[in-house]
Amino acid sequence: MYSRQGQGIAAEGMHGPLRTAAVQASPLPRWGNLRERQDHPLGKEVRSKKMKNFSGFMEGMSEKLDRFAGCVLLGVMTLVVANVLLRAIWSAPIKGTYEYVGFFTALAIGLSIAYCGAKNGHIAVTFIVDKFSPAIRKVLGLLVHCICVAFMSFLAWKLYVYGAGLASRGDVSLTTRIPYYPLIYLIGFCFLVLAFVHVGKIIGLLEKGEKK
Repeated sequence: MYSRQGQGIAAEGMHGPLRTAAVQASPLPRWGNLRERQDHPLGKEVRSKKMKNFSGFMEGMSEKLDRFAGCVLLGVMTLVVANVLLRAIWSAPIKGTYEYVGFFTALAIGLSIAYCGAKNGHIAVTFIVDKFSPAIRKVLGLLVHCICVAFMSFLAWKLYVYGAGLASRGDVSLTTRIPYYPLIYLIGFCFLVLAFVHVGKIIGLLEKGEKK
């Protein structure tokens, strides 16, 4: 193992391409203070890769939830059509269809909301913000995403508290006797995923600033 001084002497003895290759291939130094390690090119590359991995993971999770939401919506459509046909042909409707549709519709909306946020599918009125400079737009974007993270996290927490209350009281639907709290927990989890999606957007904005 060479010391820091020995590395410096060896580097001074190199010239031209050999010196450039040695600098590029040098590992992330273990010496120095935190700021020195963070400013090292390899340290920035590793940090950028971790940020991209986090954002990609959250977007992938939101996409899987959205696909599940599509399956739930397909189930709702099938249930409604089957109920209509059974009622019209054999006068034997499916018991509790109204409650099933309500449960599945709420579930489909909750499961798809994170992916909608990841793809910027929500309405954004920007005709005033577009008049500002890029730096101000970036600050405003960070502020909006921070507010979204706080609000979605608050919603997830309150839904968990609400679901725990329903579970302790044993509340169930009137016709099908299905408990409410699993659905409340799942929707709260979806809002938590949406909060992490906004965290990924904050990381993306900060990463763009570092690249500049």
